[in-house]
Amino acid sequence: ETSAEGLADAMLSFQQEFDWDFMKVNPRASYHGEVWGLQVEYNGDSPPKSVSWPIRRPEDWQTLEVASPQEGVLGEQLHALKLIANGLNGRVPFLMTVFSPLSIASRLVPSEDLFLIYLREYPEEVKRALKVITQTFSAFSHACLELGAAGIFMATTSWATSQRLSWEEYLSYAKQYDLDLLEAVSSAEFNLLHVCKDYNFLKELQDYPAHAFNWDTHGSGNLSLTDGKALLLGKPVIGGIP
Repeated sequence: ETSAEGLADAMLSFQQEFDWDFMKVNPRASYHGEVWGLQVEYNGDSPPKSVSWPIRRPEDWQTLEVASPQEGVLGEQLHALKLIANGLNGRVPFLMTVFSPLSIASRLVPSEDLFLIYLREYPEEVKRALKVITQTFSAFSHACLELGAAGIFMATTSWATSQRLSWEEYLSYAKQYDLDLLEAVSSAEFNLLHVCKDYNFLKELQDYPAHAFNWDTHGSGNLSLTDGKALLLGKPVIGGIP
């Protein structure tokens, strides 16, 4: 997780061993927040632990600025994708994992509960930050396509679920930013939307311009693959291995 070379080597070895029909590149989740100063620590094989967050006060949301996709942690990820593209040599398509803008914003604070407070009490400050995040990751996602990615794997993580937000809140704080990010990769061959968690908003997100949809079909309150395929009017649907 900690280097472009390590990520590329791991992804290519998984592909060699398992012969997937497409590769979902799986970088460290924290890379999204590291763009604006999120810091993580590593301890052996344990999952990385966030230790410092860029948003500590409501006014900190105003300090976020658009970042270049060619520099810092984003440049590191693009280097990994270049190595992966060279290693695959066109044998299978690969997708870069990019979280939704709301998900990225939530990772800039110490907890999801605190993020909800900011979202509900300081909506304009958070929305300004969401525009910055969307612009940054739109440019980054487009750069991924230029390096040979077939598209992005956009994950909503904890947020596109009625257990966390009402649909009205998701509509206000998330949907347009999601659509703007997907618009940046509208030329892609294969964009995959991953709607996470139980009681997810798959029905509400059915109009998203993704080529395929993925969710936990065994999650409480979620549709089966059969029902999901009917809902999505024949678009490819992807389940998972228990």
